[in-house]
Amino acid sequence: MEHIGFYLRDIYFYKKSGPLIFKYEGIQRYLFFHDGFLVFAKITHPQELLGEVLFKLGKISRSTYSKIDSYIDPTLRLGESLMKEGLLSEDDLYAGLRHQMREITLNIFPFFDGKFRFQERGKFDEEEFKSKITIPDLIEEGIRRIMYYSKLEKFMAKKVLSLKSEDFIDRLTGEEREIIGTIDGSFSAEDLFQSGNFEPKFFWKSLYLSYCLNIIDIMDPEKVPVKEEKVEKATLEVKDEKQAEVKEEKAEKATFEVKDEKQAEVKKEKAEKAAFEVKDEKQAEVKKEKAEKATFEVKDKKLAEVIAKSEQLSTMDYYQILNIPEGSSPYQIKLSYFRLTREYHPGCFSKDLPPDIKDKIEDVFGHITKAYDTLGDEKKKQEYDSMRDTSPALDGKEMEKKADIKYRQGRTLFNQERYDEALKLLEETVRLKKNKGIYFLMLAKAKSKVPPFHKKAEEAFQKAINLEPSNPEFYVGFGTYYKEEGFFDKAKKQFKKALEMDPENKIALKELGLTEELKKKGLTGIFKKLGRKKKKK
Repeated sequence: MEHIGFYLRDIYFYKKSGPLIFKYEGIQRYLFFHDGFLVFAKITHPQELLGEVLFKLGKISRSTYSKIDSYIDPTLRLGESLMKEGLLSEDDLYAGLRHQMREITLNIFPFFDGKFRFQERGKFDEEEFKSKITIPDLIEEGIRRIMYYSKLEKFMAKKVLSLKSEDFIDRLTGEEREIIGTIDGSFSAEDLFQSGNFEPKFFWKSLYLSYCLNIIDIMDPEKVPVKEEKVEKATLEVKDEKQAEVKEEKAEKATFEVKDEKQAEVKKEKAEKAAFEVKDEKQAEVKKEKAEKATFEVKDKKLAEVIAKSEQLSTMDYYQILNIPEGSSPYQIKLSYFRLTREYHPGCFSKDLPPDIKDKIEDVFGHITKAYDTLGDEKKKQEYDSMRDTSPALDGKEMEKKADIKYRQGRTLFNQERYDEALKLLEETVRLKKNKGIYFLMLAKAKSKVPPFHKKAEEAFQKAINLEPSNPEFYVGFGTYYKEEGFFDKAKKQFKKALEMDPENKIALKELGLTEELKKKGLTGIFKKLGRKKKKK
């Protein structure tokens, strides 16, 4: 099991410094630690942008937030730009950054199969970071947010538990302390669970929380040092082979002797417990099989629902996607969104599903998120409702002008490698102007640079080509994307199409290895190489 709790525990209690990189399919986040504290976080996801955080916290006004794109300065970060304009204080900026860091980290806790890489380094300069968050706070809130416990149970069931430290015992509830109070280092987590009438989710989350807070320790059964100290001491005292044999015989004999009534009772209880476990093992297996079958049926039903929903997306508006009526209150919108994210989050489905099914799940979840981002914000909701009710002919020129401004801003940010910020502007661009190929080309390029949107880039490239099928640059861009993704045959096909439009396109010639062919044999040689006849003018 790969989980952020392990890494936060290690970083905090060993006071480590350096970046922790998290990757899961299309999700990627960077957390930076200094001496055991979280001091900075970096994201590649446009839905966790600082502007939205500042607005939700009330640090910037609705008016400022509605014009947030106009404060994007290629030479400054957004926070610095807002401070320069006098719209945000330094204290409010750091409050927003702390909240953003916290949410970025907490949003990693639901994932158990991601990839982590910690790069330990020397401490950062104290002046580099003015905000820091204590890790135990993140551990406690993050684990309490976890919805599913099966991975925790699988990981901890066979581990032997032992008490370690009481430094953070005050973070546990009374019920959690009762569980911890029964641990004596002699039995596994599974034994402890079966010994009482515990609610499974509460039990396994409590143990994992206690472990990550260093209150308990866990160990594989074969590594538990049961009576090993006595054995080692006895071995050192044996001076020759004969003495060793005698002592070994005595030790074996002593093992089977009951010296007093108390020992007999203990052994009797253990024997009865073992007999009960053997007898009940088959029943447990039957129950487990039934539970697994029921879980599979639930997941299978949910999978069918998400596939059906993906096929209806093109005909649905944001209200239909969130399954709410027009005029719903902000609370109703948020409630529906949270319910749908629990049902359709990609992490709720098997990672072994076929790629096309995964794409459908991600598409549905992406539309749900986008619908909430729009309807959950009053300003965006008003714009959306107005756009649906207003004829494009009435404000076409204004929308076209606004789209062009956002396109140029997005292109500038893209060239500065600020891809996540560029993506947000370019998505708004194509919403305002849906029939301009160059807009979709730049959107496709931005999506190809932001991990969560890699697969969506292909769709945007195709849209650009559909709008302007005779533009060779679109095929070159599409081919470059396929090449970077490792689809070399598809890339070659796009470069060939580019040459059909522009036989002297330098990039396409270079990618197909035809530059020298052009020099030696001219265009006739190129078309012969490609298996086509040169078109007559």
